[in-house]
Amino acid sequence: MWTFPEVLLSPSSEITVHIRGNEGKKPYVISKSQFAAQVWGDAAEARQLTDHYLGTQILSRIELAVLGLRCLYRRETTQYLAGDQAYALMGLLRLRPEVDKTDTPFQAFSR
Repeated sequence: MWTFPEVLLSPSSEITVHIRGNEGKKPYVISKSQFAAQVWGDAAEARQLTDHYLGTQILSRIELAVLGLRCLYRRETTQYLAGDQAYALMGLLRLRPEVDKTDTPFQAFSR
């Protein structure tokens, strides 16, 4: 989940993908514009986010938040803290609040 914002916000136009279990093999190098279609299962929405961060499509802050939430909540991940998705979304919105380990998902999102 945490790699989702990092991929979108990375300065490079290419993403290097290392696959667990493929140690010793060469990683895949994928252009950021093709990453959503090749790696993520929600390509239509994730592509809009990618285009926004590449500067080829401009999303409002509301559209950005809605698409980000849809993509983050769709991912099947292991939760570390209850507010993980909300904190990852804040990264997309370029906010970096301090993490409160006692936050519920609603409290984290409310920040």
